[in-house]
Amino acid sequence: MPCVQDLPYELCLAILKRLPPPQVAQFQLVSRYYHELVQSSEDLRHIIDCFLLGAIEHSPDLRSSFRGRLDRVKMWRRRWKRQSWDDEQRIRAFTSHFRISGPVVAQGLARPGLLSHTGARFHLTGSQLRGIKQATWTLKDLPEYEKFALDWYQDLLILVASENGHIAVHFMKCSTAVPHPDAKHPSLRVIFPTEREQSVEGLDLKVCGHMVALHCKLLDAACLAEIWVLDWRQGLPLLHLGTDVVNDKELAWRPEDCTLLDPRHLLVATGGNSPQQIVAVFDCYAVPYTERRPFSDALQHHAILILDLPPLLVRHDMLVHINCQPNSPHALPAQVQDVQFRAAAPPVTLVEIMTHDAEWKEVKYNFLIPGWFLLPLLAKGRATRATSCAALRLPWQTYGLDCVLEKAEWKSGGTAVHGCRYATVRTGWQPAEDAADPDDHGGFIKFAAVKHFEEPKTIMQDAEVDGFNDKENDRLRTVHRVVKEFVDDDEDVWAEPVRTAAPHLCTWTDVESGFDSFHLVEDGYIVSAEGTQPRAHVF
Repeated sequence: MPCVQDLPYELCLAILKRLPPPQVAQFQLVSRYYHELVQSSEDLRHIIDCFLLGAIEHSPDLRSSFRGRLDRVKMWRRRWKRQSWDDEQRIRAFTSHFRISGPVVAQGLARPGLLSHTGARFHLTGSQLRGIKQATWTLKDLPEYEKFALDWYQDLLILVASENGHIAVHFMKCSTAVPHPDAKHPSLRVIFPTEREQSVEGLDLKVCGHMVALHCKLLDAACLAEIWVLDWRQGLPLLHLGTDVVNDKELAWRPEDCTLLDPRHLLVATGGNSPQQIVAVFDCYAVPYTERRPFSDALQHHAILILDLPPLLVRHDMLVHINCQPNSPHALPAQVQDVQFRAAAPPVTLVEIMTHDAEWKEVKYNFLIPGWFLLPLLAKGRATRATSCAALRLPWQTYGLDCVLEKAEWKSGGTAVHGCRYATVRTGWQPAEDAADPDDHGGFIKFAAVKHFEEPKTIMQDAEVDGFNDKENDRLRTVHRVVKEFVDDDEDVWAEPVRTAAPHLCTWTDVESGFDSFHLVEDGYIVSAEGTQPRAHVF
């Protein structure tokens, strides 16, 4: 039976144009071939853009008119080109540890010696563009722990805490902090190997759908870690990965960080003293559960996809962090259940690589993997695992040009992802004529560069606002003309910038050089620094 790829190009386009818009939008995520086919047709791109904007039947959201939404977008675009584009909000400081879903920010607090202050605060940032008002609520009656982490899904608050050398995971309601009725068990306890019960250094928690991923960092000399994946509704453990050091070879690949791509797949990034590190993908519902699997064994027998990270010159252990923030329209607490999400798009995965260069200087690279490229590989990886009993492995050279690799400041922490968007805090030159203060003679400032993978072109391009651009310069088009990015000769390494239909959006911000964290939310971003209140910039 012939494949679709074997059919004439014109026939493939004719078939796609006869399909309903939701199917056309889904087809471009099936494979790279379909994606390129859809992107090559202006008619098909227009269908998808109108579908995502809610302008045609069967669109994700038809409660607001297309014309009204388009007018608000134009207003936002005009404001974005000016310096005072956003609304700055002060968020009462709990801690620099944030958990974000859509426009909602959650913080948890546990101060050593002040256990009575254990709590959680939720903050809805709001949006002028979408007519969403701010809101804040606090949970003060949480159990008293010195060390814990939290995340939430709809009205479920998941809290993981260290208790007397053990790790307990509690499932509560966001509104009342009582045990959640949909969870089979109000709490679960994860078991350490006996010799590691007292060596917990830090906890990290991710939730997506029914899945909960717990990453526990240990105080061992080898910087080992344990990873658990649980199904909170069924109260079942799905996966337990650990690292046992038997020789120096094992240290070359150790699980450094993990995140959830969707309610089924776990992404694990490795770190160590090898220049070649990887990102491994596990289908958590397809792995037979045992009490504990060494990471090297799970990688060999159960991973469905392995991506080689860009090779870097390593003079010391390579530290790797990974993050993915799907913008699921169902992951909001009940207090804000009427707030609408934007149309969900394949989420981008951020891999932060920190190491030293040949001169022993600290260097950091941000590696961004677009969701439209990664998601179709999962089905192919499952098929490869089933037929050949091996993971689908891609070397860096075969997929690097579909991704973005850029240099960053080592201690900045200024890179964040949310859905198909990512943002990086950079240093830029502001000309004197563009400064807000007439006495300002210009100079270098910090600014946030917000970039997009696969945003609808109808939103991102408007001749009334941007003017007309040549097609050859589409990927260089910018919306904000005030700040010009300052780039060294060696700033772009190996990979070209990703080519999208959307321009790269840039907006200025007076980010302090010593800020601790930078996060994207549904309608803006949040900056926090030690000793100051976190600030939310929304539009």
